[in-house]
Amino acid sequence: MGKIKKINPVKKSSKLEQSFSKKDKVKKVSKISTPISKINRKVISKKEKLKIKKQKVLDGIKSTKTKFEEEKARKKREKTAIIGDLRPLLDSLPSLDELMTIRDNSKASSMQHQKNVVRKPKNRFEKKKILINEKTEKFLDRFDHMQKLWKDPEFQNNPRQMLAERIRRSRNENEMEN
Repeated sequence: MGKIKKINPVKKSSKLEQSFSKKDKVKKVSKISTPISKINRKVISKKEKLKIKKQKVLDGIKSTKTKFEEEKARKKREKTAIIGDLRPLLDSLPSLDELMTIRDNSKASSMQHQKNVVRKPKNRFEKKKILINEKTEKFLDRFDHMQKLWKDPEFQNNPRQMLAERIRRSRNENEMEN
């Protein structure tokens, strides 16, 4: 019986390449007498081993400390408000004229209701709502005052004199209180 030549179906090779025997294709690799693990191994003294061990422990402590600090910073960031594009918020807020009409309509009823009912907030969100409402009331009061001031004929004639008088009165009031 003769030798049967095997043809690799994936790689189509020429008849010339098929005619070579396996011995021609395979190159013999000489064996290395010493294993690779012995070649790469260094001789380390006991002191150096202890230093390496100590360094590994210190690195572990440092990594846990940084993880703890990162977690603490992450929790702090979660609590802080994120301010980004305020345009959608501004668009969703009512205009100042709308606030004035709403205020005029609800001011009388809300003042009577607030005098009669003194309600303590249950949680921090209600506290924030109350603070926001108080701030808006103060703002609207100041706005009304400024509108009246701009419409005042004395202010229109001589605004510096009127402001100087106002400053004198406020200083006198402060001195009397002290």
